Amino acid sequence: MANKTITMQKIRQILRLKQDGISNRKAGLMLGLHRETIRKYVNQIEELGMNYEQLLKEDDSVLESVFEKHKFPKANKGRLERLNDYFPRMEKELARVGVDRWNQWLEYKEQEPEGYAYSHFCRAYNYWQEKQQVSAHFEQKAGDKLYVDYTGSKLHIVDKHTGEIKSVEVFVGVYFHLKFICTRWLAFVSLNTVRGKLLDARKASERKLSQQR
Repeated sequence: MANKTITMQKIRQILRLKQDGISNRKAGLMLGLHRETIRKYVNQIEELGMNYEQLLKEDDSVLESVFEKHKFPKANKGRLERLNDYFPRMEKELARVGVDRWNQWLEYKEQEPEGYAYSHFCRAYNYWQEKQQVSAHFEQKAGDKLYVDYTGSKLHIVDKHTGEIKSVEVFVGVYFHLKFICTRWLAFVSLNTVRGKLLDARKASERKLSQQR
């Protein structure tokens, strides 16, 4: 039966087999489980944005909260309101390098010990995100504007004269509707430096773009 409850030991065996690249069908045959049962757990892991190695390091109590049955707990308006109030700050934190849903859930549970389990936490966040999304239609002329943004993570360069390793900001420019990308790095960030580099990048990209047309 595809929907039967399985033991934590079986769940760990599924995780190990999938980590080794075993197919759902073969894993089912090896463990005496229906392949749809394997698929149910694999889909849940993918939906939650987790990986097998991370889960195998957790104890059984954490795995139980991750693989809870897909049903919403008894309504608790106050708890749900506090969860939704947590999401705007969480969304900003997720934009930072090295921050993911898992450590945000751990932080949430510290603040709310009786709060939602991880799988429900992620489902609620997905639903909250859908409600925040606003779409609009803009008319754009190909090659008319250069859109620029920082990559977030710094890269490192080696000064060829001194051998010094320097961290640099990297920004990327993209022309709308064109397969053309331009990149520039900044060793020292100041307002004038940024303005100058952006102007240089725009001129360089316009020259390269005119050559391709």
